[in-house]
Amino acid sequence: MMTESRRFTVVILGDSWVGKTSLLEQFINKEYNEFQPIIFFNLFETKTIINDDEIDLFLWDTPGLDRFSRAVRSYSKRADGVVLVYDVTRFDTFTELTRRLSHFRAENKTAPAIIVGNKIDEKDSQEIVPLGCVKEFADQHKMDFMEASAKTGENVDEIFERLTRKMLTSNSMPETKTFESVKRAEHSSRSTHKGNSGISLHGTTQKPNNKCF
Repeated sequence: MMTESRRFTVVILGDSWVGKTSLLEQFINKEYNEFQPIIFFNLFETKTIINDDEIDLFLWDTPGLDRFSRAVRSYSKRADGVVLVYDVTRFDTFTELTRRLSHFRAENKTAPAIIVGNKIDEKDSQEIVPLGCVKEFADQHKMDFMEASAKTGENVDEIFERLTRKMLTSNSMPETKTFESVKRAEHSSRSTHKGNSGISLHGTTQKPNNKCF
């Protein structure tokens, strides 16, 4: 028997051009589009089922520009989970995650987090972020790590399945937290996307060819 629907709010963090919006578009609508960096906050909504629990997911796509950092922190306070995205072909987008995670944890110390290396379909590029560096960073901060492709859809569903399972089991999750509290967060503007998600499991490998920091 399916239990009462649970509601979780997730923020998606990362530099401009790492593919945050494309990942969400692939997850929600199973489509790939190359988006220009957003200059506002987009809200994506979907439902999924985990262990017979119906889950309402509210996914905030955040701008990568520093001038929005105060607003991003406001969303972070109310988040049940966070996805930190970098581009596997741009090492600077990975090193930037240290700062973004620090800002997030200053507002929210308990929400589960997952690191996502996007654009593995472009992994033949000369600059590749070493897996060893990312795994070390993830282990240090007790986070999961996955690689994915918004373009092909590889591992995209699993990212949100894995994070949702962690949010379901997190002891820090207030049962009374609702989406209405998130909507009161200050923001400049938004657009909304709705859909139903599916779950598929994949695996990827990649050889490191760079030094950590």
